[in-house]
Amino acid sequence: MKYCRTGLSRDTITLMLVSLSVILIRCGDEDTSPTNSTNPGDTIAADTLLTVSPLSIDSVTGFVPLGNLNPSGHVFPTDHCYMYLPTDPGAYRSHVVTLYCPGNLRLTEINAFEHVGANITDYRIGFELQSGVTLEFSHASSLEQSVFGDVTGFAGFTLLQEYTTGGETYRMWRKPADTVLSAGTILGTAGGNPRQGALDIGVYDTRVTHATAAAAGTWTNSNYLHAVCPLEYYAPGAVKESLYAIMQRDTVHGDNYPCGWIAQDVAGTAQGIWFNPDSPRPYPEDPHLALVWHNQEAARQVISMGTSVHALPAGTYKFTPVTDGALNRRFDQIEPDGQVHGYHLMDHHDLLLKTAIVQMTDATTLRFDALVGHISDSSLWIFTDSAMTFTR
Repeated sequence: MKYCRTGLSRDTITLMLVSLSVILIRCGDEDTSPTNSTNPGDTIAADTLLTVSPLSIDSVTGFVPLGNLNPSGHVFPTDHCYMYLPTDPGAYRSHVVTLYCPGNLRLTEINAFEHVGANITDYRIGFELQSGVTLEFSHASSLEQSVFGDVTGFAGFTLLQEYTTGGETYRMWRKPADTVLSAGTILGTAGGNPRQGALDIGVYDTRVTHATAAAAGTWTNSNYLHAVCPLEYYAPGAVKESLYAIMQRDTVHGDNYPCGWIAQDVAGTAQGIWFNPDSPRPYPEDPHLALVWHNQEAARQVISMGTSVHALPAGTYKFTPVTDGALNRRFDQIEPDGQVHGYHLMDHHDLLLKTAIVQMTDATTLRFDALVGHISDSSLWIFTDSAMTFTR
């Protein structure tokens, strides 16, 4: 088929050495590591800087940086961060937590997402910090009536579309707004819905465009290449420091993006986002593929697989990359030279699963397959009839 890390264990020391080597290489390669000499938040007017945490810091169990992966709905590095909520052991739902307006902001839009199968609704709230700079909260579980009015029955909303992703069908509704809210205003709640254990936070700044996209034209109608770290738009002080303190990302010397990064394409190499040519691009993400750095374990790379390769279930498969040989090679070192490369895969439980094989047939085409077991002999890395072809 065709689809375009004195008292440490030996194992710990070994991992540290491997991680250090990867880090040093990444810091020395400007093409594969993000650089950010200026903070775009520094140019935001002082009265529009964020000053309040959207959720009480004490109620947050973790802050996940940009670039998270959760196929099949999130095959690509996510353009938003996650504030995780406490969940009791064995519970199906997280705690319900009050949601606050993080600054003096203009409310511009509310979207309701009706989960057709699960019979629940969650909300996305849109704000403007200033012209060209917007903020979104997603997965609010309820909206404060004194701010938003009565949203039951989608009164005042317009149905925009019905779509399917991640195994669920959604109806997306929209209601425009134009109201200035003060920092600390109660917006509603987050948490309490099944399988929604986090508040999503995204900031998009049209003055910032990530120029590394190998298929830049694909994102013309999307904010993806304008996504920035929300914490960069917080005023200096205790709130910003507290939010960075709960950031769940390995500390890496020289890491210019402690809040993670999304635009990881390296043109002419395997690193980055790949598309199934027989499916719409870029969304929904389900049929596509990403070969990228892990957003929390900075020394690891990840195969983020959607639904197009039947030999490998949708999910994330991580490994520690090396800089020589054909096994577990860094994605940015795979070029269209005819070489087949293999990857011994682990899922998020660190279970060893399969061997993925990849080959770039030209600068914009990549073949992908998955073989049963861990195979180190490259002569056995042979594409099967289930191999898929992805493009840029």
